[in-house]
Amino acid sequence: MDDKASIDVGARFTDISKQSYIQGFGATWIFDVDPDGIDTDGAGPDAAGDGVIYTTDHDNGCGQGIQGWRDCSDRSRDNDVVDVIIDCGDVTDPRTRQCGSYGAGFYTNVWQTREIPDAWDTLSPVDLGPMLWGIRRANSNDIYYRDYNENFFDPQITLRYRPTDNMSLYAKWARATKGGGADVSTAGLPDNQDAFLIEDEKAENWEIGAKGSLMDGAAQYNITAFNITINDLQIATTTPGDLGGGSVSTNAGKQRTRGIEWDTRWAATDRLTLGFAGAIMDGKMLSFEGAGCNDLEFEQADTGPCISEDESDALVGDDSLEGTIDRSGSDAPRTPNWSFIVDLDYWYPLSDNLKYQFSSKMNYTDGYIVNVEDFNEILKYGTRIIANFNVGVGDMDDTWSLNFYLRNAFSEGLQYFPENDSVEARIIKPANLSPRNWASYGVNLTYNWR
Repeated sequence: MDDKASIDVGARFTDISKQSYIQGFGATWIFDVDPDGIDTDGAGPDAAGDGVIYTTDHDNGCGQGIQGWRDCSDRSRDNDVVDVIIDCGDVTDPRTRQCGSYGAGFYTNVWQTREIPDAWDTLSPVDLGPMLWGIRRANSNDIYYRDYNENFFDPQITLRYRPTDNMSLYAKWARATKGGGADVSTAGLPDNQDAFLIEDEKAENWEIGAKGSLMDGAAQYNITAFNITINDLQIATTTPGDLGGGSVSTNAGKQRTRGIEWDTRWAATDRLTLGFAGAIMDGKMLSFEGAGCNDLEFEQADTGPCISEDESDALVGDDSLEGTIDRSGSDAPRTPNWSFIVDLDYWYPLSDNLKYQFSSKMNYTDGYIVNVEDFNEILKYGTRIIANFNVGVGDMDDTWSLNFYLRNAFSEGLQYFPENDSVEARIIKPANLSPRNWASYGVNLTYNWR
């Protein structure tokens, strides 16, 4: 624009074409009992003998099973199991390939189907059918498949202004898109075809900032205020009502993160350099309905915000909302409210060719939750100081150096908060405890060939 102002304009065009589907092997158990021939609900056996089970009342066992967590005392859940039973003696049904060598007098059900009739709940199967390969289906007519074709245009505009030779101000607006597709992260089938789909994630970023130098270049600074809004955030959440752990990928409504971050360095002397950086942030889930409840919330579903089976029936006429919660207004995971970093670099000559060197970095940060799936606070990071140190010797030309290092000197890491773990039947919580969660030390030898 002139010698002080300029505009940077950029854009990214993305075209995505992909297909997503679930495929694999499956098998079913073989039973020697016809479930239609047993009176399971007091209405009498199936007189028509058509192999169809209607409103079979069963709970598929208790504990952590294929249906998720189920209390052994709760046998009141109704399941409409329709047209899933295969008569191994029916040679006209091509699905009898699932029966293997078993024929008349034996029965199985479609291998994609998770439900089993009440008549088989307490029986032991006689065998396992052959392993079959194919594209997985939600039911006989609904394939877990998505043909995804999208393109995006994401522009970026930056306005810069330089009031002096050692200061630059800028304002920036940018948009970014992360393509959607299908949930391929879950170990099991989604509850329905819609849950298999993941929509595009769109982010909008606003920034204003300044950067420059002071004291004839001895000090440098960079400060930025930002606001990032993400619509249809792609996030993992627990399977509704599943207290043991499966998770699915889904789209949260909206997340916003805003704050101020800065980075400064000062060459105090020829031998000493100091740095100070930090960020103050506010991360919120502005909209996230239908998130999975954690185990404590599920246990308190009758009195808390977690939707119970009865509440789901009253709201939508079925149990599809059971075990879900509205997390709108919750703090965004993995987002501390503040974090400060102080670092120091110092060296001192020991001889004409040898020098002593020392560096340290201290990170003082607020606590935050790490469990994105169900937002539980049983395992989380508390307020902590992470201290790293290096001390050693090297030559003046930096050709070689020998340094002793100490990382995470205070062994700061994930913490267990028992006050948030009041469920009577506690479940083991997974935790990714890398070596960074403990103190470590060692020696580094560096040599540069020039």
